[in-house]
Amino acid sequence: MSDDLFRFSIPITVRYRDIDAQGHVNHAAYFSFMEQARVEYVRQLGLWTSGRWDDLGFIIV
Repeated sequence: MSDDLFRFSIPITVRYRDIDAQGHVNHAAYFSFMEQARVEYVRQLGLWTSGRWDDLGFIIV
């Protein structure tokens, strides 16, 4: 099975609060980015229509 079947991307805006004093994205911000992508991935697959994680039927980690 090709990994290309699962390739997914969304545009994410990096905000000022995501940047540290050296101009790097703060490591904690990456978790927020991953959460945004996770929700949008499941939504675009059409698997999450209720907006409730307990209705999804499986766990995404």
